[in-house]
Amino acid sequence: MTYEIVPGADWYSQEPTPEAEAINPVQLLHRWLRGRYLLAAILGGALAVPCAVLGYVAVPPKYTSVGVVNIAPTRPVVLVQNELNQPMTAFDSYVQSEAGTLRSWRVIEFAVKEPKLKAAGWPGLPDGAIELMDGLKVDVPNRGQDIYISVTNENPVKANAAVDAVLEAYQQLSINKQGSEVQTTISSLDAIVKKLQAESEEGRKEAFRIAEQEGTDDLERRRASKHEQVDMLEKLILDYQIRLVPFAGVDEAAPGSGQATAGDVSPEVLAQNDPTLARLLDQRRAISLDLDSLKRRYADGHRAVLQAQDDLATVEQMIRARVGLVSGQESPSDASAQVASPAATARQLRAQLAALRDLRDKAADEAKRLGKLQLQINQEREKASGAEEQLKLAEERLRGLEVERQNGNLARISITQMGSPPLRPSTDRRIPLAVLGAMGGCGVGIGLVALVGIVFPKYRFIGDVEDTSRNVFVFGAVPELDSADPQSRELVAASVHQVRSVIDARLLGTSERALIHVVTSAGAGEGKSTISLRLAKSFAATGRKTLLIDSDMIGRRITAEFGLLGACGFADAVTGADSSGKTVHETPVTDLYLMPCGRTDRVEPEEISAARSGDLLGPLQQVFQAIVIDTGPILGSLEAQSVAAVADEVMLVITRGREVRQVKLAIDRLHRLGAKKIGVVFNRATRQDVERSTSISMTSQRAADVRAHWEHSESNGHAGVGAGEGATRE
Repeated sequence: MTYEIVPGADWYSQEPTPEAEAINPVQLLHRWLRGRYLLAAILGGALAVPCAVLGYVAVPPKYTSVGVVNIAPTRPVVLVQNELNQPMTAFDSYVQSEAGTLRSWRVIEFAVKEPKLKAAGWPGLPDGAIELMDGLKVDVPNRGQDIYISVTNENPVKANAAVDAVLEAYQQLSINKQGSEVQTTISSLDAIVKKLQAESEEGRKEAFRIAEQEGTDDLERRRASKHEQVDMLEKLILDYQIRLVPFAGVDEAAPGSGQATAGDVSPEVLAQNDPTLARLLDQRRAISLDLDSLKRRYADGHRAVLQAQDDLATVEQMIRARVGLVSGQESPSDASAQVASPAATARQLRAQLAALRDLRDKAADEAKRLGKLQLQINQEREKASGAEEQLKLAEERLRGLEVERQNGNLARISITQMGSPPLRPSTDRRIPLAVLGAMGGCGVGIGLVALVGIVFPKYRFIGDVEDTSRNVFVFGAVPELDSADPQSRELVAASVHQVRSVIDARLLGTSERALIHVVTSAGAGEGKSTISLRLAKSFAATGRKTLLIDSDMIGRRITAEFGLLGACGFADAVTGADSSGKTVHETPVTDLYLMPCGRTDRVEPEEISAARSGDLLGPLQQVFQAIVIDTGPILGSLEAQSVAAVADEVMLVITRGREVRQVKLAIDRLHRLGAKKIGVVFNRATRQDVERSTSISMTSQRAADVRAHWEHSESNGHAGVGAGEGATRE
């Protein structure tokens, strides 16, 4: 989270905005290693040599032995084409399947048990199987018929023996198995042929038995004849029912003159005018001929003879019924014909109708029985026919396999090359690994140095402040003061003036009253009191009436510098403990006034608040043109928090070597207190950081002007001022 800084806008009051700029890993690494490059190079070089040696010996060279298995898509045809010689429809899939067999656990387990492999020093199960699985590789070129088996091992003899063991295991488990499978197929086919022969013979025998029992194998004709009888009986029954309609109310028990006769007319004569009777006569003649034929072939008790006799009796009865019906419908042609009574006629017709119905039922049952027998005969014949067709196919395939078996090897697979002895390493990574080891050791050394900066982040350069404190404004850097070096004193003074110039550029004109500048830090000993004093002097050097307030009730460094430890000051004014005392004192520096810390022994913590600090500073803003307040550390000082809330600008002093976490906590505390504007000053910076943050030309131009002001201030004889300026640490 950052606070976007827009020129001319109140950047301190803006809402935090997401980081718009991506983090550059090179810049991060530079931040962690800056100032430690020599140490990182020494440590990296010291670790590079042993790591390179370790990399060289870490992975020994490996040797690879290769064997080849060939799978033929076709074989020469001797007599017939079958599965032994016909082209394979899914040859690629078959090759892939055999490649999978070569990788299978069964082949590997069998290979590890080979005596030759054990003699080469290969470990036994299960470690040997795991090692073989790790080193075994099976390659199948695209749409090829060769399978390449290779084993990689650190020992060339073991690699060669492993390939041979795998091929021999494959020979026994797969290639020889295919030959035995063909022999098994031939044996199975032979058994199938015998079974089919038995099924065919059994079916035909059963069909013949049924036909012999019925006297013929063509039961369909007899069934059709029965259906015809049924139809004729149905017609006769209908005719009798019509004939009985006039006798519906006649009592059969009434006396009558006996049975009516129509004279002695033969059925042949009546058949001349009745087609139905003619058909019945034809059926009688046909059945009589069949019966004579059956009697010559079978005994009288045979089912076919008995059935024919039943058929003849049925037709005879139908003829009699039809004759009676036809003769009853005609008018009497003979004067001697007797006319029967209605009761006798009805009785005769009903008896004949019952007999016809009984014949119809018997004929229908017989037709059903003949149909079932015919269906059974057909099924047995179809069964025999199907068995014969399969028998023909099985005999052809059996004959082809037996012929092709004489053509050498039954399998399509052959081993064309056993394991080749490896003469040179197939994989030698010692040199690359040594280089990587050296690079890794160097990287570890550099990483350890960088890790120190990651785990214990500190502000060591002003760039660290700019990178890790992007939600505040960086005013500039103040160098380390060397009391024995005049140029160092000038550089410190110029740096403070540069900070004041930046403050003026940002705040001058924003308010008609005097602006309040609070100087604080994240912790003690960061030089904030010295920065406060020099900043106040810089404001005074510009001709502005400046008030310097020492609100650090613990350190009271500025109060001690001016020898005002017993005088009334900030503590008295903010609490109102002694309103009669003078809290603002003149100093030897022109336009610079001091409000010392005051008598802190009279102050209670609850009396320090932002409201009281505002009440105190409000009238002072009307008297002075600039107010600089030195406070204690913001993380542990109650007075610092009270004045930071009412200040126009808070300057956070960060000393080189300060931990980043503490500074971020301090900045977060200032934001929570509602500080209007927050800026940082990097103290005890290197000369390079000062040159980076301060223009060289501006420093040279102002050096002569500020030197006269500092010398004039120090020559006034105030010992505290000289001591305060000469110190860069609290």
